Amino acid sequence: MNQKNLKGNYPILPTAFNESEDFDEASQRNLVDYIIQSGAHGVVTLANASEGFSLSDEEKKKVASTVINHVNGRVPVVVTISHPSTRIAAENAKWAESIGADALLALPPFYGSWTANAEEIYRHFSKLSDAITVPLIIQDHPLSGGGLTASLLVRLARELEQVQYFKIECARAALKIRDVLQQAGDSLKGIFGGAAGITFIEELDQGACGTMPSSSFPEAFSQIYNAYADGDREESCRIFARHAQLIAFEWELGGRHVAKQLLYEKGIIQSPTLRSPIGSGWDEKLYNHLMKMVQQSDLAEKILHR
Repeated sequence: MNQKNLKGNYPILPTAFNESEDFDEASQRNLVDYIIQSGAHGVVTLANASEGFSLSDEEKKKVASTVINHVNGRVPVVVTISHPSTRIAAENAKWAESIGADALLALPPFYGSWTANAEEIYRHFSKLSDAITVPLIIQDHPLSGGGLTASLLVRLARELEQVQYFKIECARAALKIRDVLQQAGDSLKGIFGGAAGITFIEELDQGACGTMPSSSFPEAFSQIYNAYADGDREESCRIFARHAQLIAFEWELGGRHVAKQLLYEKGIIQSPTLRSPIGSGWDEKLYNHLMKMVQQSDLAEKILHR
């Protein structure tokens, strides 16, 4: 597709598993259709919220190929290619571009507490930039242990040709978005927010081009962005407010369970299974709380009366 500018709501697609934790291709295709029909402006696969870290190399290829082939050019597809090895990340990047990815998403190199310094990060992304011709989106996330200062992000945008976007989801993300955009100028095409979209309005206020939330409320985030882009900030805020408690619950407590549970309740995927170990306190009480919030939200009719 190679659109000039990526912007809007780019939900992160969860990877659909059956109850045996095997990839469920039919559910994945159904999910792609649902997300696009919800008004999403693009999709992201193999990211953290996709459980990409739990997939084998062969499974990653299967999932990404399934998504790209089924999207079939309807919206841009972003494929996550993160790896602590620069060589392997570059190979992942070449492969993802070769099968039709419109852009690539990558964390800086890290492995537990072994994090790269600023120059190593620069060299890592320089190799990735040289390996591809599609946009590279660098993800600034606490998972990687920090190190992506505003000045380093600006340098990456100015000096590396394919570094055209960032996804910033650190603390006080909206202010970092403001600072990077002011300093980077025309060398950067845009910055996406993340973190379940919890400060999406504030990020838009500071110049963000969109967000990459989960797939829990795709219609809502598309509507929030569209209203804002049309100049109706008040309507954008009203839509956000109707989902704010659910968004906060997902970010602070529910995690990856929320998207899969809601997609399962809607009949989009056949199982809400996450791959073990989950590392979460998800239980019946949290599930009941989620469904109670759903009953009080705009989602109730779509989920409870399907």
